[in-house]
Amino acid sequence: MGALFDNSIGLLERLGDPSLALDGPSRTYVVLGAVVQAMPEADRQALFELLLDRKYSLNNLAKCTFLLGFAAERSGMIPQHELGQQQGEGWGLLGHLFDPSLGIETSTRALLLLGAITEHNGYAPEQVLQILQDQDWAMGNADKAVLLLVAAALQPKLAIDAGTFLGGSASALSMFAERVITIDIDPARAQNVEHLPNVDFLSGIASDVLAELLPTTPAAELVVLDASHTCNGIQAEVEQLLSNPPSCLRAVLIHDSAMETCRAGLDLIDWAAYPLVRSFTLDFLPGVENEEGVMGGGLAVVWLLE
Repeated sequence: MGALFDNSIGLLERLGDPSLALDGPSRTYVVLGAVVQAMPEADRQALFELLLDRKYSLNNLAKCTFLLGFAAERSGMIPQHELGQQQGEGWGLLGHLFDPSLGIETSTRALLLLGAITEHNGYAPEQVLQILQDQDWAMGNADKAVLLLVAAALQPKLAIDAGTFLGGSASALSMFAERVITIDIDPARAQNVEHLPNVDFLSGIASDVLAELLPTTPAAELVVLDASHTCNGIQAEVEQLLSNPPSCLRAVLIHDSAMETCRAGLDLIDWAAYPLVRSFTLDFLPGVENEEGVMGGGLAVVWLLE
């Protein structure tokens, strides 16, 4: 355990070190303790206040993982990923999310790096924690963390959110994007985002709205698809998007990719037919099987060439 406190060893290597005879949660708590102990008193006190604040309903592990990333970035313990030099500053942290060599679960990496980019970009951790625990957002903590991390790294001029529902993802995107367009088949859902000054609401079938919208929105850099959950619906949304991609589009996040009907639609797409697709991972975050054996959730990630 002595190596745990050796500053020559990077935080990410510590968390993924198989020689530490600890399970994942225990490793997070121990490393967090080591990082906090090395912080100045004022920073340490502020972190403890966040840890102990009961208004955040996140489970302890999720909160601790986020705050570990925040504290470690403040202490200079997370190195910039090499993709930062190739793709731009935001990738200095985001690149670690897609690096399988670290030996850390994707969900843990997402929460950790979200905390790190919160500090790096100067966001208030209280605000990000509040969004992360938002119950109006029909996603799990890891799904939310990936979306927030990608949005914070890209800081898009425009993000498109297909599937407004209660407004959770639109609200989250509005924190990092200059402008957000959210789409829902139910026009009544406009009331869920009307309080957000940089969010515009459009009503209609998502694939149809995208067909009209995409040619007029070249600045869209990030698209989140969480509207139709039918086989034909999600297939139509993705194909519409990839057939008419905005010139600035870099990332597409597809929620519920493990749901049977959604996966069927995603499997029908001829991904090789779209040369701008740099990579796609349909199970970037795996789905969850309920008590009836039905799969749900999951997050697919698609990256496009610049």
